[in-house]
Amino acid sequence: MLGIGKSRTKVGKLIDHYGYTQEEFKREINVNKDTASRLCNDKNYVPGSVIMRKVMRFIRQYDEGAKAEDYFDI
Repeated sequence: MLGIGKSRTKVGKLIDHYGYTQEEFKREINVNKDTASRLCNDKNYVPGSVIMRKVMRFIRQYDEGAKAEDYFDI
């Protein structure tokens, strides 16, 4: 079962909704395990520009009008 007992970020909720594991998400956007974990679990994490572009490219496959502000406190 996904996300049991963990507070998920909007990115984490999105990958859960579309049936991705963090491992699959990590491979899809080509980031390391720690970065994928922060993106999915740490609500205070704001990625740098390179990671932000990778994440937003992934998100826009499912939500074409998505903006970084919708998923991160920037």
